[in-house]
Amino acid sequence: SGDVYTCRLHKDGHSVASGGYDRTVRLWDVAKGTSVRSFYGHDSSVTCACYNEKGNLVVSGSKDGTVRFWDCLSGLIVNSIPHVGDITSVDVSPNGLNLLTASKGNSNRIWDLRKIAGGDKSKQTVRLYKGHQNTSSNHIRARFGPAPNLFMSGSEDGFAYLWDRETGEIVQRLGGHNNTVYSAVWSSRQSLLATCSHDGCVRTWWYDET
Repeated sequence: SGDVYTCRLHKDGHSVASGGYDRTVRLWDVAKGTSVRSFYGHDSSVTCACYNEKGNLVVSGSKDGTVRFWDCLSGLIVNSIPHVGDITSVDVSPNGLNLLTASKGNSNRIWDLRKIAGGDKSKQTVRLYKGHQNTSSNHIRARFGPAPNLFMSGSEDGFAYLWDRETGEIVQRLGGHNNTVYSAVWSSRQSLLATCSHDGCVRTWWYDET
């Protein structure tokens, strides 16, 4: 019950993972429109959720400052990451090797999922990325794309940002919105980048690899 803050469609198109104010992650059957499983364990609102590349785990982030990994069949927590700041976004790379998190405190982080799955207690981030603004909104999202070496993020300063994953440098700052940009998403099928903002607009952008 309460507000729903996130939902993500499984790649098979048959199920959706959602999370919200009630601190619960839920799986839904798309065809039937019914909840088939609920995951409990977060101590505050669930702000973001996604599936891993194989589709057998749900990854969720919360205002409680943790990322949790849930087995879709058993509903058990199979791993977790303590974090710094309220988490506003999680996304798994297309190759399934890295996790991208966004959090308040103007921070984006990329994690090595192999270390996490292997029980590495350090669970160190691959890199910390800064330069945008994420201090007060619960809904600033970061996503992998539009190229394998890039990821993108919204920002409270009204711009969308693109980072180079290897160098940590900001390679592009997209203007055009006049309020907080909540999210930037890449569509490989359409070869378009889409951004959405508190100004009520959705904008699409061509990505030029040169």
